[in-house]
Amino acid sequence: MENINKFVAAAQDIINNYYAKNYPSLTPKTLTVQVATKYVKVWNSRAGVSESIHSFINPQTGEVFMPASTKAPAKHARGNVNSPTNGTEALTESGSVRYL
Repeated sequence: MENINKFVAAAQDIINNYYAKNYPSLTPKTLTVQVATKYVKVWNSRAGVSESIHSFINPQTGEVFMPASTKAPAKHARGNVNSPTNGTEALTESGSVRYL
């Protein structure tokens, strides 16, 4: 869970920097973590309300997945939170999960 928290913190930093550079008058979205039965869900939240899924993380393998829906991840992993970059290779410059 420590590496998952590092991934979420790194993703939040990327999002905050992107908003500060490109949208200084807007409040950046906040990432929150929800532990589900099979995956850890990372939610995009505004004003404490969860709006959409940012990513899914498999806690056993550390693989980061793009969401296919709010209930299931896409088929292929985009990165791994156990990598030297804590999974940030799976993120775009705006902090969202990369397409394949």
